[in-house]
Amino acid sequence: MHVGDWRPADWSSFFVGCHDVARIDNGLGIPNGERGKAVSVCSGLKAPWTSMWPALRSIS
Repeated sequence: MHVGDWRPADWSSFFVGCHDVARIDNGLGIPNGERGKAVSVCSGLKAPWTSMWPALRSIS
């Protein structure tokens, strides 16, 4: 799962596909950096998780 802006160029080297399943909403109308951002689920690992994790720990 990923939260935020993530274009196909960002994830295509790690996963076969990603799709948005929700949007962040705090339900209170309080603006913050993540409000309205997509929550994505990715599948189809292109390499073992242990080798990809160092590059995926912090994507910004």
